[in-house]
Amino acid sequence: PRGVPGVSLPNHNYFLSLLDNAIVIAVVSYSTGLSMVQVLADKHGYKTDPNQELLAFGMTNFISSFFFAIPGGVSLSRSLVQSSSGGKTQLASMISGIIIVLCLVAIAPLFESLPTPVLAATVIVALHGLYLQVLDLPYYWKVSKYDLFIWVVTFLSTVVINVEIGLACGLGVSIIVFIFRTLQVSPEVLGNLPSSEIYVNVKDFEEVSVKPSVKILRHSSPLYFANASKVKKFIMEQLPPVSDRGEQLGCGPALYRGVRRVRNRKNNAHAQLGLDSIEVAIPKETDKFCVILDCSCIPFIDSMGGTALCEINKSLTEKGYLLYLTGLSRGLKEDLIRACGA
Repeated sequence: PRGVPGVSLPNHNYFLSLLDNAIVIAVVSYSTGLSMVQVLADKHGYKTDPNQELLAFGMTNFISSFFFAIPGGVSLSRSLVQSSSGGKTQLASMISGIIIVLCLVAIAPLFESLPTPVLAATVIVALHGLYLQVLDLPYYWKVSKYDLFIWVVTFLSTVVINVEIGLACGLGVSIIVFIFRTLQVSPEVLGNLPSSEIYVNVKDFEEVSVKPSVKILRHSSPLYFANASKVKKFIMEQLPPVSDRGEQLGCGPALYRGVRRVRNRKNNAHAQLGLDSIEVAIPKETDKFCVILDCSCIPFIDSMGGTALCEINKSLTEKGYLLYLTGLSRGLKEDLIRACGA
């Protein structure tokens, strides 16, 4: 058809029938566009805002829906050609848009007689950059076999079944891989390097000082429903046995004073452990066994993770032991307060 369509409201009768396809198109177009934005941003050295890109995509498609336009998205080939030819501002896109409008108004009927294979070839040429991503498989194999597995599953399900199922399979496999990888991470037991205030994983160094009356632990992944029980079990396994007389192992004052020094003096070594932000008042002397859990590497805690920490604290308190949490961010503090009902 010749000319620009008139302005009218979209037909709401097709809303439900097109909803699934619309979601797929929105996700694919936004992710593709954001990827191209990041590529060009790295090439030209400017910053990007994913939220701003989402707003631009949303407003563009919202306004164009009143003109019966197809969903808008990034053109990989045209974007790269425009970038390589020196286009840096919106003026280049404006000129391209004017040319497209002139084509719609004046020469659109000339394209009507083009055979379907020609149109298919045009689409293939426009998407050749996506097809070349197959060459990235050796890179994924070397860097991360998890990413390679997600890529292959998403690709095969998309080609064999359809785009909607492929997108759903990719999303589901990504979630499963994320949970699996977090389950592979266990808390670490930290020890003190001789003649220093640096605490490292005892499995990585042979000569480390570990006090039998204190266990310093660090967890380096989210604490949530999938691994909460595993972390709880690991921490409970670090507790010392109770003597025949029911007395706990002693915790001398020297170590606690050392922890106070780490808390009050900040440097890179102390920040690695997070002991510069102990949230509780440490007594100068005590005979109770204590567990210090470094939370500086925990990005978030859900309700089950917070409940697990509360149960650990309750179990240690019943045994006469102490639990200290260090490196807590503001978000983790709020999550723990809500989880423990404080």
